[in-house]
Amino acid sequence: MKHKKVFVFIIILIAISSIIASFVINHYAKYLGEQATEVTSDLLLKMLQYYVISDVLCSFAVVLLCLLLSVFAYQKIKNHCKKGWNILEISQRLRIVGDFVTQKTVADIGTDHAYVPIYLHKKGNVEKVIACDINKKPLQKAQQNIKLYHAENKIITRLGNGLQPLQPYEVDSIVISGMGGMLMIELMEQSPNIIKTVKELILCPHLDVTAVRKYLHNIGYVITDEKMIQEWDNFYTILRAIPGKQKYDKEIEYI
Repeated sequence: MKHKKVFVFIIILIAISSIIASFVINHYAKYLGEQATEVTSDLLLKMLQYYVISDVLCSFAVVLLCLLLSVFAYQKIKNHCKKGWNILEISQRLRIVGDFVTQKTVADIGTDHAYVPIYLHKKGNVEKVIACDINKKPLQKAQQNIKLYHAENKIITRLGNGLQPLQPYEVDSIVISGMGGMLMIELMEQSPNIIKTVKELILCPHLDVTAVRKYLHNIGYVITDEKMIQEWDNFYTILRAIPGKQKYDKEIEYI
């Protein structure tokens, strides 16, 4: 660290010295022109040489300072990336989905680019996240993002449909977002052995929220929290449910 500071100090000192020398030589050239009683070709050549030297020194100083700033900016970006700087912006919807999670072991179904798992990792509230997706390409991008944020020790990826890549009691929380409510229900119906062993469900259906609320009550889940947000022209409802018994008295409450 000391050597780096000395190097930077020397570069700045050379740049400043070059600027000062350029300024002095430039003014000296002007002084020669002002003091001369007769303008000769030799005088003009001498003045031109001084002006050229002045410009070269000034340009050299600018290049040195630009190089120094470039190195400094590169190091800053590199350090931010190492610390998991939030280069990839996460939407308000996905951030709230992540904030609804209360358990240490989580599965994100339909993870796409693994934004929610990475957000949970950055919050530091999880021990393990399984990022699942049915398509290879999004999962490959998810793996790249996981590596970028140095989250390989916390986030693992699995290829498969819905909750099928999971084992019973493997996670305590399941996140499903980015799809319609009927598809969400279909995926949960395909894996009842998984649904019965988790402590919470975090769901964000794009459509058919009423059907999702009814389904949760039918399979023995209590809706403990929900929030509606607007992103652009779309409204999204985010639900958190835990095992228990609950029925709404009025049909309108499911809407």
